[in-house]
Amino acid sequence: MLYFLTKRRLYRYRVYLSEVSDEKLMPEIAFECDAEDGLHAMELASDAYPGCRLNWTKSHLIDESETA
Repeated sequence: MLYFLTKRRLYRYRVYLSEVSDEKLMPEIAFECDAEDGLHAMELASDAYPGCRLNWTKSHLIDESETA
């Protein structure tokens, strides 16, 4: 029963970020993840790319044409 109280719905997010290399920003890349909200998505991106610059975050529904 407690499982249902603590389970949260995850949504698909895309976080756009730039990595820093030799004090220069690299081209922007997109990091996709399942997160509770936009802040959670940014936290996941920061964990995956330490020291990156987070540019923006977007809730993203996967379209069938993108997976083909």
